[in-house]
Amino acid sequence: MNCICLPLTSAAVLLAAVSVLSLLTSIQASGSIGVEDDFVVAGYLPDYRFYIGDSLNEVVMKLTDLYLFSTDFDPDATDGMFSDDNPNVCCINEDHLKIAKDAKDYREKLYKAPQGQGLKLWLTVGGAGRSNGFPKLLSGGDESQREQRYMRVIQSLIQKCQEHGLSGIDFDNQFFQRQQDLSEYALFLEMAAVEFHASDLLISMSLRPGVSLSSAATNSVDRINLMAYDGPHASLDNFVTRAVDAAIEHDVPPSSIVLGFPAYARHEGNPNNVKTFSEIFDETQGGHSKIDLDKRNKWQGYVIDSPADIRQKVQYAIDRGLKGVYMWELGQDKQHQTLAPSGFLLEAAAHYVHTIPKNMIRMDQGAEADVAKEDDSSTTGDEL
Repeated sequence: MNCICLPLTSAAVLLAAVSVLSLLTSIQASGSIGVEDDFVVAGYLPDYRFYIGDSLNEVVMKLTDLYLFSTDFDPDATDGMFSDDNPNVCCINEDHLKIAKDAKDYREKLYKAPQGQGLKLWLTVGGAGRSNGFPKLLSGGDESQREQRYMRVIQSLIQKCQEHGLSGIDFDNQFFQRQQDLSEYALFLEMAAVEFHASDLLISMSLRPGVSLSSAATNSVDRINLMAYDGPHASLDNFVTRAVDAAIEHDVPPSSIVLGFPAYARHEGNPNNVKTFSEIFDETQGGHSKIDLDKRNKWQGYVIDSPADIRQKVQYAIDRGLKGVYMWELGQDKQHQTLAPSGFLLEAAAHYVHTIPKNMIRMDQGAEADVAKEDDSSTTGDEL
């Protein structure tokens, strides 16, 4: 049996390494043939998880897209709308953007990517607790005044993308009180898509299961990040398939859907109790008894996606013709220096697809050594 476990003796170290190697080999062998290089494997990295920075160089090797979460905004501000230039607005700032850009540069020193095929960096605007700017943006004034306000925000975001080398903006509006809010938000997204595309930038939006926007809006954005994990448990056969089916029934193109999966667990008796995969990993690997987590998705009442569950969801996304998958969120995964430098769940997802496109040019080993010398952060993770 393949086991994601930590050993106690040097002999057990060898056995565990062989087991994990066998596991990863089986993942690669079972990967779908013919998956296009543009299949997305994305991950969100919140500002409060940037302590994984030491592992980020390894993490980005298994990603096609990195979402930096997030910034609120003030559409009426005169001294800067966003968090990197307005101390009254939370939370992503210049330091976070630089760390992400450094990881992207590290990846591109190792792999020479054709134009447009490197790691894509996104900035998320909004999110839970950070959507205060949307009510100001979407209400007040007549139609002409609202459109002028929309355009000012859009142009500010385009400028931010160009200044920081971002591929696009991800909108995550968690503030809807009226149907009119949804209608105005849809119009804003349509306008933003036109302007972003004219500047060769991408636009995505997060979508909760059960929320629907106009087909004009959902067909104008490049990606729809479907939050198919925001429930008691994000099981594939129940919650996930229903969320995808409902989105498609509301005219969301399957080829735009990026399917979300969680790196956290909810307690089946009290869903408000949450633990991360990393926490559960550490708990199950303590003492003399090691627990196989590759296929185990319950631990002391907590229900979680195991690596096997993730592989199944990726295969489902491929079979349904979806755009890809994403993880919420990278800091909840377990990056382990020896067994899974990029994270157990992320590696389970990424081994199905080409996160490094096949036509990217691998630098020689001497050049790789030079990169490692330049950047001490190439050593990642913590030994347990």
